[in-house]
Amino acid sequence: MNRWIAILTLLLAAPVAFAQEQMIGLGEAVTQALAARTGKALAAEREGSKVEVRILGDDGQLHELAIDARDGRVVAQRASTSPKATEWARRLLTAAKLPLIEFIAQAEGRASGRAVEAEFEFAAGQVVCDVAVRSAAGGVELVFDGENGGFLRLNSTIAAVTRIPSAAVVSWIPPSVLV
Repeated sequence: MNRWIAILTLLLAAPVAFAQEQMIGLGEAVTQALAARTGKALAAEREGSKVEVRILGDDGQLHELAIDARDGRVVAQRASTSPKATEWARRLLTAAKLPLIEFIAQAEGRASGRAVEAEFEFAAGQVVCDVAVRSAAGGVELVFDGENGGFLRLNSTIAAVTRIPSAAVVSWIPPSVLV
């Protein structure tokens, strides 16, 4: 019974996964956002057919850009009006010595998948970069040292939810179910 549920889940998720493969990757979306608004990328997250990218601009403002994941166009952008958020971003990016796009590429290579979210944050007093990667085997979160780029840890497997019209299917299947 569980094996059939797992197979059905994979079959239902396959068309959506194929459609996502036709979309630009997170790294390409960050590159497009930085071409439109120069600065340093703080975070990027795939949200359906868009990628939201937060950038601390060269103008000193925190900006959020929405990139169409189908063609890489900037479809919306706005500047933050919060001085606290801008100062927090400035502190993070001053401590981070490598660009977000390098962590995305490193995580995709290590996990053999596509990044769906990446962000700099402070953890235990140090800047880290968390990158969530989705592959055929499921989803994982990789954590890197934001200062030197070193790999710190692989957080437990995460369930990636794939949205299909009128349903949500969890695409991570525990290996014990497939055996």
